[in-house]
Amino acid sequence: KIPYAGFKGYRDVWNWNYDYANVAGWITKDTINIQEWGGGGEHNKERRGTIAFGQLTDVKAMPATGTVTYRGYARGWYSPDGLTEVFPIATDVAVTVDFAKREATVQLLNLRIDEWLPANVDPAVKLADTSTNTLPFGSPANTAIGTVTHGDANGYAGLRFYGPTSSGAPPEIAGSFSLKGASGIAAIGGFIGRRVAQ
Repeated sequence: KIPYAGFKGYRDVWNWNYDYANVAGWITKDTINIQEWGGGGEHNKERRGTIAFGQLTDVKAMPATGTVTYRGYARGWYSPDGLTEVFPIATDVAVTVDFAKREATVQLLNLRIDEWLPANVDPAVKLADTSTNTLPFGSPANTAIGTVTHGDANGYAGLRFYGPTSSGAPPEIAGSFSLKGASGIAAIGGFIGRRVAQ
């Protein structure tokens, strides 16, 4: 969007990648109805999101047997109440895929706020440190997607397999998650992982 009178803001994007998979996050923040330019009710609009993309594994090349583990990282954002300024988050990710059962068990490990915060800024309500959820394979079969629970927050996560199948499995995964809790906490993020040598 081209800035115009009554508008100001910024755009940002980050990208993590391996050989075949990418996960990216984006932010837009716009100040609209700016008082100095004759507007009324000046306020900020902020939007964030994540997306996984890359060279997908061919559905016909997906294994029908075997178990493989992928390890990697996730990045995203978290709000303790869904209203205040968000904090960047990071977590380690481990995904164990059972191709015979057609399911992927996703672990978020050591979830943390990804910046140093003084005690008076550190949010009192935090997301849980760890969770484990199992996602069934979807359609197409190079996808796993389902509901997840992380502490007292619930939501959805999905992943896809990337790269040509070799040594019995695709080499990489990437995906995203979205969580909301009854207390108002909210988090979104994207993750990426590589197959671990068995």
